[in-house]
Amino acid sequence: MTGGSWALWTSRVLWAAVGISGWSALDTALNGRGAAARLAVGVAAWIVFGIVVVALVVPSTVSLTVVRMTAPLALVAAIVSWVSGSGAARGAAFVAAAAVNAVVILGGDVGEIFAQASAYGDEHRFPLRPPVPYVVPVVLSWCVWAAATVGGVLLAATEWWFVGVAVLIVAAVLTWLLLPRYHRLSRRWLVVVPAGLVIHDHLVLAETLLVKRAELASLGLALAQTEAADLTGPASGHAIDVAVRETVKVAFATTRAKTEGRAIHARSFLVAPTRPGRALKCAADSRLPGR
Repeated sequence: MTGGSWALWTSRVLWAAVGISGWSALDTALNGRGAAARLAVGVAAWIVFGIVVVALVVPSTVSLTVVRMTAPLALVAAIVSWVSGSGAARGAAFVAAAAVNAVVILGGDVGEIFAQASAYGDEHRFPLRPPVPYVVPVVLSWCVWAAATVGGVLLAATEWWFVGVAVLIVAAVLTWLLLPRYHRLSRRWLVVVPAGLVIHDHLVLAETLLVKRAELASLGLALAQTEAADLTGPASGHAIDVAVRETVKVAFATTRAKTEGRAIHARSFLVAPTRPGRALKCAADSRLPGR
């Protein structure tokens, strides 16, 4: 199996561990509480668990977005259950399983296998790392959404039905607003195809960039002082420097601050796949020019 396959199966096993440890911890935390609390928490827990199970069983770019948005809710639930009296051992087991699972699911190996599951024909997709300017807004918006989702369930569990339903409606609206935006991060790839390279990134670029095999001069890890055009966002970590024989036109996407995106003609540019070494190996196996 590839690294991505191992990561996918690991995430499935870990999610099963989340379900088992979560059932035990939540049951203990709800001990002595009313039927309404058990019903609200139980229904919410089964919905979240089922959504992630389906997403993990049927990998695709859509299910990658769903699982990355939904699975970390288990960590929030684990912390709440521990504070609410699940006990040290059960609470720690639930938190540990949920935390490790979240790390694996958010990792590049799982992202690669989900992206490749939606690939067409003879192409190899390598997800791109998120641009640094987007990380904080994504984390903060997710925290607000998670607070509304878990908070609504807890309010319903304490029989504050009207307030709980109102908060859950807010969570549903946030889901509708945020899911397409998060999905744009799942649809950013460096793609190795028989014809050459494709950079599919509508977060940074106005249109998909295709560099034909004959146009490629070299690919390799970017040097610290490179003068290549930065198409990473910018993103942190190692990038791949793609040099071409003739200049290629690169059109950048518009932003709220700029209604018209700028365009440049570049002889080399940077892309930042989550696994640059694996992307370069695939390019070499496809006989694309390295350096």
